Amino acid sequence: MGWTCIAVTAPSAEQALAIKEELLRAKLVPPATLVLAVPDPTDEPFGSGSATLNAILHVAEALSARAGFSTINSEASTAQQRTLVLHVGSASRGRCSAHPCLPKAFCSLPVRGSFDPYASLIDATLVT
Repeated sequence: MGWTCIAVTAPSAEQALAIKEELLRAKLVPPATLVLAVPDPTDEPFGSGSATLNAILHVAEALSARAGFSTINSEASTAQQRTLVLHVGSASRGRCSAHPCLPKAFCSLPVRGSFDPYASLIDATLVT
């Protein structure tokens, strides 16, 4: 059973959209999985919970709309759904040293598994 929805959060809409586009371009998620780009709502420091709550709200809205509702419907947005909230982080921190333009989630891991032998953290997360 795969993910129903993946919400990518980042400090800006541009960063969130870039990560969403990379996930889709690299075919890291099945076509049926809904992928959302969700910018952080405020410049609050880490740990405020606002990015997570905002992502959950976006997921509930999108899954309800996908089910044909014009408002949030708790059954459509939570029943039998698997949601991953992927927090990318700021543009100035959390970069891969080998590829500074990529967030750490996309850096290669020196592991072998059921996924590509040069998988990234995001690959390992999406497989589980």
